[in-house]
Amino acid sequence: MEEANAPKSQTPYMLNENNQASFQLSWNSFSTISYGEREVDKYWHEQFKEMRKVRPQKLTSIIRVSKKRYEEFRERLLTVRIEGENYIQSPNRKWRKLILGWLEDNYYEEKWNVSTQVMLDLLNNDGIEFTNNNEKILKTPIKGILKAFNTSVKKDLKIKNGLEIME
Repeated sequence: MEEANAPKSQTPYMLNENNQASFQLSWNSFSTISYGEREVDKYWHEQFKEMRKVRPQKLTSIIRVSKKRYEEFRERLLTVRIEGENYIQSPNRKWRKLILGWLEDNYYEEKWNVSTQVMLDLLNNDGIEFTNNNEKILKTPIKGILKAFNTSVKKDLKIKNGLEIME
C-alpha cells in the first residue's frame, strides 16, 4: 500500500514520546502562514532586539534624588578610605574624580562589567603617577573605589545595578 501524501500542518506544539504537548519557545510564530507574514514577524523581532540593546547613559539622567544628595554621594566617594590608595602618588581626589567621571558618563542600568585594566589605562593616559609596583598591586585601589561606588549607588541613590569588576 502507498502512503497518503497529506499536507503537513504547522502546529504550535510537538508531541513528545508520552504524547504530551510541548510548546516551542522561539520567536517564530506558527500562526504566520505566508512568506510575507513571516518576513514581517522577522522584521519586528529584529526591531525589538535593537531596542533591547544595552546602551550607556549618564548617571545623572537616571537618578531621582536631589542635587544636594547627589553631591553628598560624590563627596563621600572622593573622601572614603580605600585599601592600597598609597600606591597612587597623585592626589586622591584627582584620580578618583577621573574614575567617577568615567563611571557617571558610561553608566548601565542593567548588569555591566568594568575592567580594572581599562581604569588603569585611563589613569595612565591622564598623567596619574603610580609607585613602581606591578600592575596587580596597582589595581587594588581601583577595585576598592569600584566596590565603594557599587555599594554607594545601591545604598545612597537607591539604584539597582549589577556592576561586576573584571581584571
